[in-house]
Parts: sequence; structure tokens; C-alpha cells
Amino acid sequence: MNKEHDIFSYYKNTSGIAARIMSLFNRRGYFVKKMSSGITNKDGYARLTLTVDADKEALDQIQKQVYKIIDVVKVKIFPVEGVIRRELMLFKKLRLTAKRDLKLFKLLISIVEKFWMSLRRQW
Repeated sequence: MNKEHDIFSYYKNTSGIAARIMSLFNRRGYFVKKMSSGITNKDGYARLTLTVDADKEALDQIQKQVYKIIDVVKVKIFPVEGVIRRELMLFKKLRLTAKRDLKLFKLLISIVEKFWMSLRRQW
């Protein structure tokens, strides 16, 4: 039975490495639901977090295939439970009077500053 799993990879930040990792998923026929990529605080390294639908055998195969890419340093599969997941939403405009929109997305205002605000999801 397929479940949603998060896969974290840590790699040397060379040109085209994220595209090589993603093409590996496409060639193997794995469906990537979410992708987040960025640099790390250590110079020359980057991270890639993917969310895929897969079973246990497929996850093991994914981990082995990603490790075969030369520039990949570490691959970790997060457990299904016991992990805090956060997502980022960017709004073009947000008015404090638009309470209808906050209710629609089930958002609560956490912090309000002069030029930005922090929202969190109400579960």
C-alpha cells in the first residue's frame, strides 16, 4: 500500500544536480507530489526535500538509486509519524480586514510586524 513519504537529500551544490535527481524519479516512474530545494549554511552544499507516494520496497530502491549519484552526500527517509511538517504560503496582498480569507485557509495570525506577518494553520 502506497503512503506519502518525505525524502531528504543533502548534496554538493553543482550545476544540474537537482535536475539529475528529479530525472531519476521521472525515469523510474515515481510521482513527486512536493519538492523543496535550497542552499544550506555550509558553503557548497544544498538540500532537496521531496514528497512521494511509495511503498517500503520502492523507498529502499529510491534511496539506493539516489545514493548512486556522485554528488549526493546523504539521503534520509523521514518516518510517516512523529515529524513536524511546515509549508510556506506567499500572498501577494493580505489585508487584516480580510477575515473571510483567513477562515477559508484556516489560518491564525501569529505575529504582526510593520512589513510582514506570520500566519499559522489552525488544525
